[in-house]
Amino acid sequence: LLTLTGRKNQKKGEITNMKVFMAEGTELFNFVVALKNTGNIHFTPKGKVIIDRQNKEGEYKNIGETEFEELSFPILPGDTRFLTATYPEKLEPGKYMLNVIIEGTDEPIKLQQELVFKYQ
Repeated sequence: LLTLTGRKNQKKGEITNMKVFMAEGTELFNFVVALKNTGNIHFTPKGKVIIDRQNKEGEYKNIGETEFEELSFPILPGDTRFLTATYPEKLEPGKYMLNVIIEGTDEPIKLQQELVFKYQ
């Protein structure tokens, strides 16, 4: 890995996409985020998805979280890598708020997404 001197190193990134889908053959959900390195130095991200479920009063209550799998190589500047996590329990039908937090950059990268799960 190469680090250039004479300029400030910036560990920055952005989540460019997020997909949520049921793992094949199970009732468990996979969470996949595309993370792009927008800085000028490599970094190795760590992160998690915090899952809140809306109750009958319309408030969101935390029901759990799951961590993204570790990457074996850092993300180089300009590259995009996919982070994957699987929630280890079945999510019941309802309205959820997903909070993604990625660390390993100068400031944490955050994404909040509301989803409604319905089973057919």
